Amino acid sequence: MGLAFAAAGWFQIGFALAVLVAPTRVWLWLAVAANLVFLTAWATSRTVGLPDWTGDGGTRQARSADILCVVFEVAIVVGAVALLVESRVLERWKSAAPAVAVAVAVGVLAGTTAVLVSPSTANHAHASGDEHAHPTTATAHGHDASDPSAATGHDHTESTITYDKLPAATKAEVDQVIALWANKYPTAADAASDGWFNPGRSLYGIGAHYVSTVGFSGAAAFDMLNPNILLFDGDGPDAKFAGLSYVVADVPEGFTGDYDAWHSHPSACFEGGRVSSLTEKNSAVWLSESECTARGGKVRPLENDQMMHLWIGPEYINRAPIFAHDHPDLYDGYNPKRDG
Repeated sequence: MGLAFAAAGWFQIGFALAVLVAPTRVWLWLAVAANLVFLTAWATSRTVGLPDWTGDGGTRQARSADILCVVFEVAIVVGAVALLVESRVLERWKSAAPAVAVAVAVGVLAGTTAVLVSPSTANHAHASGDEHAHPTTATAHGHDASDPSAATGHDHTESTITYDKLPAATKAEVDQVIALWANKYPTAADAASDGWFNPGRSLYGIGAHYVSTVGFSGAAAFDMLNPNILLFDGDGPDAKFAGLSYVVADVPEGFTGDYDAWHSHPSACFEGGRVSSLTEKNSAVWLSESECTARGGKVRPLENDQMMHLWIGPEYINRAPIFAHDHPDLYDGYNPKRDG
């Protein structure tokens, strides 16, 4: 899909140069055919969804950026057809092309700028992680270190899509996970009785991470129905199930579409044999590696692990983006900067 976007973009640039330098009927027919293909692909992705083999399956929400592209493409088709139907216009175009080009460029620049600064575009990530940070995409952000009450202080890919907004194909996969896990271990005690244990403590925004005593490996392949970690909302045995997490060595295809947001942390701080903090520089919440060692902790590297959270707990699923890194209901978890 990335190559397809690149090819489309380069074709549009080549077409623009061609019709300025030497406009011909051949170029106009190519423009009509190519842009009709682009428009059909866009309409399919926003209605029934592209097939999975494209690497970008599932339906998407139309946003201001892609709608503007569609408007430009429709304008190209209409303009090209008009020139083809009225050949005399094509002859006059050759002399008027520079002036028209300037006017069109100004209009495109103004429209594009307006879309790029709009909130919907700023919050939209489409990398290999909009809302599937294989790419993102996806959007990487760092929270303001001056505001620890609303910050995690680390950089990571993030998703903003909620469960109810997921496209049908992605929601169907999430529903499979929900059916298996959402009510399997209502409390931490239930998970512990089945061999899961917490190697750390309930942390700010991400809860307590329970792993299985059967074995834990970040090098394992992504298995949608078999997560590596269970997330609970506290340290005690009565802590409620909030969600789960996947840990793999490399960012996988994951769930259908580009909605799941994968992230990594450079390392973690262990104090007293338990994880007490992620380690991030200039964080309002987490310790840096030097701060960890100054407190007598040990730094364990994590940079080869890619993680993704899925908030499917009955009391958590509709209160935050389904693939969010942090859950706002868990900000009372341990914050080493705030809690000492």
